[in-house]
Amino acid sequence: AEFPYDIVNGDLYVNRVKNNPITLILGSDGKPTFKSSKTSVWPVLCTIAEIPPPIRDYQQNVMLFGLYHSPVGPTAESLLGKIVKAIERLRRTGLTIDLGARDKIQTFDVHVQLIVGDFPARSKFNSLSGHAGYFACSRCLINGVRCKAHQHILYTWLEYRTKCPVEHTNENMNISFDLIETSRKTIRPNGAIVKSPLCSILSIQKQSVFDYFHTCLKVHLPVLISKWVKLLSKVDLNKADIYLSGILYPHSFNRHPKKLSMFDQWKASQMRTFFLYVSLPLLIHLDVLAMRPFIECSLEQFPSIYDECNELLSIHVHVHLWEQCLQHGALAFHSIFKMYHQRTCLTQRPNNNASIVQHERTPVLERRVPPQSPHQFSQQQHYIQNNENSNRPYSSDIHSLSSQRFHGNQNARILNQVNNVAPTMSPSTKRKFDELMVENGKKLNQLVDAVESLVQEQREVTEGLRVLNKTTSQSQKYMRQLIKSIKVDVTPNKYASQPQLPVYMHNEQNLFSSISSDLPITTILCRVIRKLYSTEEIENGVAENEHDERFQIVKNAMVAAFFVDEPVKFDIFWQQIGKKHIGGQKRAQKCRNKKLKTNHILNSEDNSHSNEDGNDPSSYSESDFDN
Repeated sequence: AEFPYDIVNGDLYVNRVKNNPITLILGSDGKPTFKSSKTSVWPVLCTIAEIPPPIRDYQQNVMLFGLYHSPVGPTAESLLGKIVKAIERLRRTGLTIDLGARDKIQTFDVHVQLIVGDFPARSKFNSLSGHAGYFACSRCLINGVRCKAHQHILYTWLEYRTKCPVEHTNENMNISFDLIETSRKTIRPNGAIVKSPLCSILSIQKQSVFDYFHTCLKVHLPVLISKWVKLLSKVDLNKADIYLSGILYPHSFNRHPKKLSMFDQWKASQMRTFFLYVSLPLLIHLDVLAMRPFIECSLEQFPSIYDECNELLSIHVHVHLWEQCLQHGALAFHSIFKMYHQRTCLTQRPNNNASIVQHERTPVLERRVPPQSPHQFSQQQHYIQNNENSNRPYSSDIHSLSSQRFHGNQNARILNQVNNVAPTMSPSTKRKFDELMVENGKKLNQLVDAVESLVQEQREVTEGLRVLNKTTSQSQKYMRQLIKSIKVDVTPNKYASQPQLPVYMHNEQNLFSSISSDLPITTILCRVIRKLYSTEEIENGVAENEHDERFQIVKNAMVAAFFVDEPVKFDIFWQQIGKKHIGGQKRAQKCRNKKLKTNHILNSEDNSHSNEDGNDPSSYSESDFDN
């Protein structure tokens, strides 16, 4: 009754069958690890809807379900896969908690109310198109049109009113997933990319909500204020700055919007203060359904006041915010605004490497401090007070040791001692505990020294590997030079001059007859080939056929002439020089035939001159033309 617009009064929560419920509110958002850092941290945070606000959003009541850290953005499976499986297991079996001797053991039903995040985060854990693509709305199947001026996607009010897009349902998403699995190409039907793990614990259409903190305060409102600043004159802008500076805010308002002209430097909390308490203070008295005509009227007039190119997804989702309020309560109760602050606290560190002192754990502190190991979730039992009249809040900002009520309560007893937790100690026990801490400190120093020596050895091994790689590179370089020198050693000039060519008979004919031993080895090889093959065979490439019997005869003749008892040198010669010249015989023969025809034509033209000199052209032989 104190919070009529809270989540527990929304339609989804009220209509759900509940038996001792524990309802989870999930949220996730990315944040750079450090300024100008390439890596980012994606925490998955959770609060419990049954804890009333504002206690629900205290730091000690926000649970960290998962943490993703990488230079690459997470997928839905890597971010939420294991978390969803754990929630499914809790939904099937329930959560059994020992509440003490009076209430004994009680089982709670675990439910998921919603998950919230900004547009990039929703696109990742929903596995749907981003806000800059088509079919980016998760509540309706509006297509979107491309802006001709800036080439981004617009979700105009005119398209929404004329086409009346149907509601996004689970049936539509299942059909889209079936199309993706059966298609051989990469497609995105209705904006679906792949089936998200969230589909097994909630409805993405209704329970993956838009965050007003980002949609209204960080995207929509700054754009509107920038347009207002351009429309206002300098005098009106001055009056607005004076009005904002003169407002007296309550002490709980940490940041105040000062000057309208410096709105681009406002934080999100200042935007919220301006939006809720300064510009539109009367709207909090209106009913949610009464807001629908104002939203539709605003969207209808939006393109006439502002540029049509500004009708992005962040403008379109305003038409669904009133539905979201009916299902989950007021926007302030299911925003990521409080979780946004908890995410910032993850990057805070103790200054000057100050050691963290371990306080004595008390019944209240025990609810604050998480267990040392995930296994202790099943082993530890919570502290509980045995006083019936001590109705404390779920969590308190007052340290329990400084509370007079705690010291005055003589009936407070610890029912079960938790492992690795020190109870309230006497002076002698404290001295023993200090000695134990000193001993643990010495062991920790020894462990640090061992780790440092191990790191030093690793550096030495790394340096040795670097030197080894350098030596290997030099050895490879020397090996290449050696192979190159071996190749250069086998040259035709070494075999260019022989005292006398041997007699190698084939078909009662010496293949080296009429061949001078003063010729290069390649010329001798070519002469032997022309003796064994006809001119037509050389032109047709028959001489290159290794399966021909004459091909082997040519090799044996060259071995007998130059490579007797030197098979290795012959193989090198044949691979590097011999095959290349055999292949060139075809081209050389065509060149000779061309020259022969040219000389024959020239001799025919000079036939008359040749007859006068007494020379008959027909008396020339082929060898004369070769010469």
